[in-house]
Amino acid sequence: MFSFLRKKRKYLFIVENTSDLNFSIINRISKNHTAFIYIYDSWFKNYSEINGCKVVTEDEITNDNFYACILLCEKNNEEKYRSFAQNKGIKDWKIISKKVIDYPEFAIEKYRQLKRNVPTIISSNCWGAITYNSLSLKFMSPTILMYFNPKEYVKFCRDFKHYIEKPIELCYMKFEQNLKREFPVCCCGDIKLYFNHYTSFEEANNAWIRRKKE
Repeated sequence: MFSFLRKKRKYLFIVENTSDLNFSIINRISKNHTAFIYIYDSWFKNYSEINGCKVVTEDEITNDNFYACILLCEKNNEEKYRSFAQNKGIKDWKIISKKVIDYPEFAIEKYRQLKRNVPTIISSNCWGAITYNSLSLKFMSPTILMYFNPKEYVKFCRDFKHYIEKPIELCYMKFEQNLKREFPVCCCGDIKLYFNHYTSFEEANNAWIRRKKE
């Protein structure tokens, strides 16, 4: 069930072609608000209206026009259309992917607030990355795509400021049978960080430093 404020707002749906149209989602929004559709494929530019929704041109897409921009496309094309919307001046916190908008009890206004203030998840393993990906949120934590020993994770959280300010160093490379490759195990003071999604210390260290700043 969608949660909307009473004020009627304008929503933009971006699709590649008419096969991407999800009328279940469009109808939920157009029932209480004004919905517009932009079709990326030039073959369909002659459409002026679809299911009671105006089809807009690229020139009509600006950041100030729409309360939210919803990408009705396959996951592998999402970044392409996200970049297109951003290049048209639509801020990223207004852009919503198809997979999240169909979650039960999803509320667009609350999701917009979440995207404007993405939380830092200090996770013990990959559940943090899974959460960010499930909600189509930017990674905002240095502990993404790695794991801790459980006891050392608790120690890290208890003295977070102390450890997060320390540089990390390569302890050793560890071979993982399931991955069939080595990955870097790093030392952060007296705590070990297992960067199993990385293949080199340089790659892991760069990601750690970059995400600490974010």
